[in-house]
Amino acid sequence: MKDDPDHAGSLDIEGLDSIRHMEVSRGSGLVLPTVFVPPPSATPQSLSPAGIGRNGHPPVTRFIRVDDPKSFLICTDGACLGNGQVEPKAGWTSVFGPLEQNTNASVNERLEHQSPLGDFAHPTSNRAELRATIGALRYRNWASEGFTTLVLATDSEYVVKGATEWIRAWLRKGWRKSDGAVVSNLWKIPREWNTEADRLAKEGAQLDEELTFKERMGISP
Repeated sequence: MKDDPDHAGSLDIEGLDSIRHMEVSRGSGLVLPTVFVPPPSATPQSLSPAGIGRNGHPPVTRFIRVDDPKSFLICTDGACLGNGQVEPKAGWTSVFGPLEQNTNASVNERLEHQSPLGDFAHPTSNRAELRATIGALRYRNWASEGFTTLVLATDSEYVVKGATEWIRAWLRKGWRKSDGAVVSNLWKIPREWNTEADRLAKEGAQLDEELTFKERMGISP
């Protein structure tokens, strides 16, 4: 991916097992996302405005692609207050529908000290961005709503390149970086297009401290 601010990630989700029965495991490389290249001058809002997903039961309001009703978008973000300092606090969010009163269209939480695989690490901005991506993918069984493609929009170049480029080398090296260290931090839009997600991620950083990894799953549209 070039340093182009108008990128997001795309993942084919057709045929995925129910999220509730999907074990947490280190990536095998069997399914990898690709960089999504939008039309020139397109924004997430113009390409995937809020609409009714009528393939799900009941119908749901999502950010649905204007020319593909089976493709939808989720905005993700992570934030770390005091990043690199002694006691940083990080939070993450996934926004999968318009933020309106009495709607359940987002999730934001404090970043746990423990990763999905059980190891512990200090909060960082990169970890929070990655946790937001994991949270978006595992929050619901999106295929059950009739979608076959999920586009994740983020302002984190680290997540985009990690998920679409660097991951292949990490897989070949047993999830180790070029210096031999274990990969502990694993899609891109301008930050000004992601203000709502940024606000929610910072709110998540102020929530109660979380030590162990916890699944966040939606139970309603």
